[in-house]
Amino acid sequence: MNFKICSLWICFLISITFFKPLLGAEDSWDYGKKCAEELGVELPAIDCNQGATVPVTGAANDKCDRPSFGVAHCYTGSKVLQLTAQFKRTPNGPQEKVVTTVQCRKGKGDGDYELAVIQYNETNNKSCWWFPGYRTTLPKPYDANIERQGGNALTTFQKNSRARWGNSLQTQDCTGCHTNGVYIRSPWIMQIDGSEAGSFVRNERTGAYEPGGRIRFPSTINRRGYSCAVEPGQTYPELVKINSAAFDSYKYNATNPRPPNTAPSDTCTKCHFMGFGGSVCSMSRVGLGEHVTNSTLKYPDNRWMPPISDWPSELIPKDNDTQEKKDQLEKKFLEYYKPAIDAVLYCCDSANQGRKVNVRGEPVDICQGGEVFNETRTRNPSRPCPEPVGQIRRPIKNSTSTEEPTH
Repeated sequence: MNFKICSLWICFLISITFFKPLLGAEDSWDYGKKCAEELGVELPAIDCNQGATVPVTGAANDKCDRPSFGVAHCYTGSKVLQLTAQFKRTPNGPQEKVVTTVQCRKGKGDGDYELAVIQYNETNNKSCWWFPGYRTTLPKPYDANIERQGGNALTTFQKNSRARWGNSLQTQDCTGCHTNGVYIRSPWIMQIDGSEAGSFVRNERTGAYEPGGRIRFPSTINRRGYSCAVEPGQTYPELVKINSAAFDSYKYNATNPRPPNTAPSDTCTKCHFMGFGGSVCSMSRVGLGEHVTNSTLKYPDNRWMPPISDWPSELIPKDNDTQEKKDQLEKKFLEYYKPAIDAVLYCCDSANQGRKVNVRGEPVDICQGGEVFNETRTRNPSRPCPEPVGQIRRPIKNSTSTEEPTH
């Protein structure tokens, strides 16, 4: 693995914030209309054949260097399409930018792609999520011009939209994986970051997209793609950072001492947030290279996080080291980062929310709230979509880290 990819990739393994997509009772037409109103542009027609092909290297026996999420298939032949619109809604309004990213994941067979679509307005931080299932091409789900025409044209368009897009919009919890930001910047997808192929742009609200620009997956660690129409009673989990002193007080004692010369327990949350529950438990070990079943990479390339630039120098193999030497270093790597991964796995369990220990005579949360992302909201289509909730910080007491995310 190119070490630059390691340093660029945000560690999806522990970043577990839920930004709920625009889900509800809408079908594809209603959902498309709502998304167009909130984001400022309509979702265009989709053709996976125009996308950039995701490279697959080291393929052998359904394994490759960088399988999807490290545990899924290599999805040879998958494509990514990105459509960028920059525009003003009014002459004196702000310049807005909406990026529509289409992942066309190829299965084992020769049939259609498994489609997943993210629309994200980088200006107002609103997002829409689509998961229509296996398709290669799809029409626009909504068209304002057709709506104004009405009559048979409208009836025919709506019927076709609903037939092609299906009813999967109401059942997908996309944020179960896309947790800390809009994009999961895994080594698999980052292979095409910067690709000119598959990238199309336009500088108006409407019109044709033309080839141009580059595919990009910027970090959205502080902007999580807020959507205003959520399920009734839906709540957003509180984001947390690990308090190293509190976790160590809970975990270690005289009979079970903390291993010497190991990483701080809050290593991962020095940069990233995490939340209670969700996919963080299953993904955390994958990011550190454990439970990666379909990758052909060896140490150190199979260890995606932390970035290799942050590793102690004694864990980085030399160019002329034998594989036996690298295997020995890999064992030391796991020993060094064990306190950090133990702390992540502890705080990903919602049963540990609010648990306190005494640190220097004061009760302190082990998993300290770093931000309350959103309050409970009842879905009300007549109410305007509120602006994104700002960062609400609480001091992190007695912790080795008070840093804000930097990736």
